[in-house]
Parts: sequence; structure tokens; C-alpha cells
Amino acid sequence: MFDPRLRSYKPKYFQTFELCSRRAYARRGNKVLTGIDTRLLITMDTLREILMEIDPDKAALTCCDWYYGGKRQYSCLRLANEPYSTDFSLHSRGSAADLISKHYMADELRAIIIKNRDRLPYLTRMEEGVSWLHIDVANLPEEASIDEIMMFTKTGEVRYI
Repeated sequence: MFDPRLRSYKPKYFQTFELCSRRAYARRGNKVLTGIDTRLLITMDTLREILMEIDPDKAALTCCDWYYGGKRQYSCLRLANEPYSTDFSLHSRGSAADLISKHYMADELRAIIIKNRDRLPYLTRMEEGVSWLHIDVANLPEEASIDEIMMFTKTGEVRYI
């Protein structure tokens, strides 16, 4: 079934400047959204809605906070020649985000996602063994079943849950 949001989607809970670097926003402004996968934007908003259902006072998630004086600016879309950008990084394609919470540890957020995976159909992968929540909407290998999320580590370990 076609999801019409995939054609054009504006995030409900994230401003454009929270999804890119200072340089990207200076160059493109709100047009930066055209470089971010709509499946990722929908997933981020849906995760925020799930967290609001659990506790509205603890639902906020931070991606890039440079606009507010913070140090995070490469946690979603990464342009070529920016720190942490690599040729095949999903961040470089606007298909990945690294999120943090003041109220939940990354492992807790991963557990919430796993419990609610049916509400997050576009989320395909999460990184384990890091203190932030890395989520992405990668194209999975054929052996992955339709309802599985790939869990991966920096050392290359992969498992499906």
C-alpha cells in the first residue's frame, strides 16, 4: 500500500536545523529536507509519539543541537567533506540519525523500539554498543524477514531481532 507521506513530509517534532550541520543549513535552509529520507523523518516522529505516550515529559529527543549552542551537528544528514562523513554512510545519504535523550539511555530506547516495531515499519537497522540511538532505513539483505530489525556493531557483528 502506498504511503502518500513518502512524497513530501515535514517533521512534526524536529526543526530542519536539528537534522543537519550548520554548513548544510546555511547553504540550503529548509530545502535540506529534500536530502533526508522521508522514511527516516516519519520514523523519528513516530518514535517521539511513542515516547509521548509513555511519558510526555520525557519524550524529547536531540539530534543536532548546534542551533541552540550545542556541539552536535553531524547526527543526521552529513555532507561530503564534513566530519564523520564517508562514502557509504547512511548519514551521507540522509537515511540515518543518531539521537540522544536526557531521560532514556540508548539501550532503553532500543528496547522501546523493539517493543513497538510494528509502528515503525520503515526502521530497518539500529547500532548496538554505542551510547546514542543510531536508527536508519537501510535496504536490508534478502535474508532479513519483513518484521526483523538488523542490529549491528562497529566491529561488524550483525544479528536480526
